[in-house]
Amino acid sequence: LLLTELDLKQLLIEAETKRCMVSAMIVVCKILRVGEASDFRGVFNRYNPWMQGLYSLLVEYKKNFCQLSKESDKIIYNEIQLVLKNTQLNENQIRESTLFRDLSNKETRNNELNHILRKIANSPYIVVPEISEEDAQEGEDCKEEDLQNMPDDFNSERVNIDETSEKFPNIDPKILKSLVIRGINYAMKEIIDAVIRRVIPIASITTRSLVLKDFALETDPSKLKSAAEITSKSLAGMLALITCKDILKYQFMKSLKDLVYSSQSQQVRSLDDQGKKELIELLSKENSEIGCKQIIDEVKKQALSNIEKDDSINQEIANRQKYQHDGIEFRDLSV
Repeated sequence: LLLTELDLKQLLIEAETKRCMVSAMIVVCKILRVGEASDFRGVFNRYNPWMQGLYSLLVEYKKNFCQLSKESDKIIYNEIQLVLKNTQLNENQIRESTLFRDLSNKETRNNELNHILRKIANSPYIVVPEISEEDAQEGEDCKEEDLQNMPDDFNSERVNIDETSEKFPNIDPKILKSLVIRGINYAMKEIIDAVIRRVIPIASITTRSLVLKDFALETDPSKLKSAAEITSKSLAGMLALITCKDILKYQFMKSLKDLVYSSQSQQVRSLDDQGKKELIELLSKENSEIGCKQIIDEVKKQALSNIEKDDSINQEIANRQKYQHDGIEFRDLSV
């Protein structure tokens, strides 16, 4: 029964979750003491990795969770002391696990994530201010060197005006490019901070949970680091696309409308209302995806920077580097 049916580690985990550790710890410690003195000494001994994992759990609980001011904790402390004494091992020789601390932090992390999700769900839509007439007029009669000196947050080479130029051959392509660049810049600058605030916390928390669990038995610190970086960028990119796609398209069209209708260029002003609407629709259709790519790239960059500063992941990387330096194969026995 003890060997095939009863998972002592799982019993302790469930007891900690259900707040009935005293009863579970007494049972587990009794089983360990009886097993060490029985005919099953080949299994219940300090050289068995399964037993080493249990001892590491007991040491962790004793050092971090037993408050001797509480009667229940005194009972647990004494039970653990008896088991460790029977092993004839120095307590300092047993590598302390982190499983119980991870469990106690799990609820905190879940509350943090739930708070973020509630905040996102209850937050208002992104409010974008109107483009002033002064801003709309600025740079209307731009020259080629003006396009080349546009801000770094937008690559003018990505602008596509082929279909628009065919439809409106009387409008200078430089003016069309200027409308697109300024329209997307206005849209991006108004929403990118909100997108980052929504996406980065969720991507970071999810990356930490996935990587630390899935790579718990990975001994190579470089693989753990690489997995964290790839996961964070992938998650952040997907979340950013979902978050920004519709609102960016809407705001880009809105910005184009403000720019077109307040344009000081005679070539644009000469268009009737229907012509201006077609111009806005064509420019938006050809270039709406460009802004998404720019925002996704920026969010990925922020996510990577954030995950590189994550204390939990850095601690696990440092643990593996230490064992690697000492020539010892790393194994997290608490998993």
